[in-house]
Amino acid sequence: MRRGAVASARLRILAVPAAAAAAGMAAGLGFAPYRAWPATALACAVWLALASRERRVPRALLTGWLFGLGLFAPGLSWLFTGLDLRPHPLLAVAGPASMIAALALLPAGVAGAAAAARIAPALKQILLVPALWVVTEWLRHQTALAFPWLALGYTQVPAGPLAPFAPMVGVLGVSFLLLICAGLIASAVAPGPAAARRRALFALAAMLLAASVAARVSWTAPQGAPLRAALLQGNVPLTEKFTPTQTKRALLTYAALAARSRAPLVVMPETALPLFEHQLPPDLVAYLGRLATERGGDIVLSHFRRGPGPGLGYFSSAHVLGVSGEQRYDKRHLLPFGEFVPFPELLRSAYERITKVKMLDTSPGSPIQGGLVLAGRRAALRMCYEDAFGSEHREEIARAGFLVTLANDSWDGATAPMDQHLQISQGRALEAAKPLLRAANTGWSAVIDRHGRILARAPRLEAVLLEAEIQPRGGVTPYLRLGDALPLGLAGLALLFCAAAEWMARQPAGDKQP
Repeated sequence: MRRGAVASARLRILAVPAAAAAAGMAAGLGFAPYRAWPATALACAVWLALASRERRVPRALLTGWLFGLGLFAPGLSWLFTGLDLRPHPLLAVAGPASMIAALALLPAGVAGAAAAARIAPALKQILLVPALWVVTEWLRHQTALAFPWLALGYTQVPAGPLAPFAPMVGVLGVSFLLLICAGLIASAVAPGPAAARRRALFALAAMLLAASVAARVSWTAPQGAPLRAALLQGNVPLTEKFTPTQTKRALLTYAALAARSRAPLVVMPETALPLFEHQLPPDLVAYLGRLATERGGDIVLSHFRRGPGPGLGYFSSAHVLGVSGEQRYDKRHLLPFGEFVPFPELLRSAYERITKVKMLDTSPGSPIQGGLVLAGRRAALRMCYEDAFGSEHREEIARAGFLVTLANDSWDGATAPMDQHLQISQGRALEAAKPLLRAANTGWSAVIDRHGRILARAPRLEAVLLEAEIQPRGGVTPYLRLGDALPLGLAGLALLFCAAAEWMARQPAGDKQP
């Protein structure tokens, strides 16, 4: 009998960490390509229930880390592709594994802080943990190592019930609201007074009702006539595009695709022409510019451009030719370990031994470049990784009638980053309430409307010309005005309220008497 009790206790000890890891994996089902947002909400409710009731900090740290591992390891497994495992297999695997393990430390810290707090479990799961989580997502947007991938708010894009809040509070704020709803679900099914469960259900219903009202608000209005645009997808894989054969193929492919289009705006993906600007055949550049001018529009090329001085590396650049005049845009936010190596004195030599693509000298463009004029319309352009940072360059987006993303998501055959990055682009269109044109080297090239919905999409891993019509829109959403200040402010208020409740909980019983 005693042995049975001991075995049962051990099973209970193992059950909580296992449930946390499983909840993390289920939460990831809301991201593309699965887009099962109910799974994310329910899985987060399970984890919030676990995190709010654990009182031992070491165990809370473990369960939080396992939840993070369950969330990030499957969703970021594509980081292991594009590595050369032959010379140093352990070193190659250790890099992405360390990054995933480090990201999982963030939910571990959130769970540990919740365990240390003495406030009621309901308050932890409805306010404390959601607020702390949002702070960690914001921190992942900061520093040279910024990697904001797999923010929970994207699981609501575009069809989740909380998606209409994105123009107001951004994807970061949607993460906060999603976790609050998950906390309310956990409170509604928790044992305890029926009145408390009814209050949680009422609050959840009020949140969903507010979202349905927000969905009816038009934050922007049509601006001018519709615009026809062509997106060129050459399907030149990243690991091959710099060989002489593939470089020649890329030049011929994109010239042929551009010639087939009659749209006034033609857009190429990031570094579609894999040469420096001074290496491009002058006849090709003149031909493309002539095509654009004859149609009364513009063409957006993308290639590399040498820095302004020795030792300044090169830029990943967009180059506009046509009736709007010659314009350039240099990528400002670079991909760590893809376009540059942080702390190169320590990490560069090790990174060069394990990666297949040696592109480590890219320089960031000037922080202030202004928007572009494309086919006579003001546009806001982002290049690939920049699309993951919704709060950056909001002034340009506010002035623009539509958004343009030049992407290069080929990751040595992995399709998950293409799916996830497309969902990120949908989030950017939803935040701005403006259409978005997305041209990608291997996919997904797509036209996205102001609600984040995909209007047209090119097949993946094929050379395709995709033409579609968009309606530019004028106006500024609350998120474009305030950025992440609003969701962070709401999270800060929630933390202040929890701090006050914590202070009250720690007062001696005699001090609480009137």
